[in-house]
Amino acid sequence: MYRRASVAMGPLLSQGRRSYRESLQNKPAQIGVLGEVADVLLHIVGIDLDGLAVAVGRGKRDFVEHALHHCLQPPCADVFHFLVDPPCDFRQLLNPALNRGLSAFLAKRPGVDSGFMIAQLTAASLVSENKVLTHPASVDSIPTSANQEDHVSMGSVSANKLLQVLDNVRGVLAIELMAAMQGLDERAVPSSPCLEAAKAKFRESVPSLGEDRVMYPLVRNAIAVLSSHSLLQAVKSAGVDLY
Repeated sequence: MYRRASVAMGPLLSQGRRSYRESLQNKPAQIGVLGEVADVLLHIVGIDLDGLAVAVGRGKRDFVEHALHHCLQPPCADVFHFLVDPPCDFRQLLNPALNRGLSAFLAKRPGVDSGFMIAQLTAASLVSENKVLTHPASVDSIPTSANQEDHVSMGSVSANKLLQVLDNVRGVLAIELMAAMQGLDERAVPSSPCLEAAKAKFRESVPSLGEDRVMYPLVRNAIAVLSSHSLLQAVKSAGVDLY
């Protein structure tokens, strides 16, 4: 029975691995675009609404915030859709049936250590939180001030949610990057010059995972490395420009 099931699953596993390779090939371009989008969005969030309201007329501040909402709400959903793939990649990397010889959950002692099992739960919870945060803030508006404030754009709420979504994106990417580097360490086979340069830079701040330990300090360090753009500089110094 198990042999028949294995034969039946063979084409599906092959198709999954092919899709996984294509997903990985597209990842550098996606991350590069996301970085540029994040820079623009953070600039928009930092706009002085009071100054902008003075420019267009103080009484039109609500309309300014309404325009701000329409600028910031779509990126929440766009950034979320970027994260649809990484959890799938993460699952394959940790699954011994799909990761081509790596240990289960990239644990040093499978069955004793949990490896990246809890980190995967953290990444999944961040993605789920983003599903809630991408709900449009503008669908809710409650009249206040004796109905003088009959419509509120919720633009500031959209800006706040976008910042939370971007923070969660950094967390998921950091955890996935930690797992990818752990997989390279476990393979113990030299990769391309750019990946080796990126891994060396990453390992300056985030050591390889041995036996089980508290992981949130490592995740924080990984987020700091991503935010510093030092990995992109290391890859560029190896002769590869991702932009």
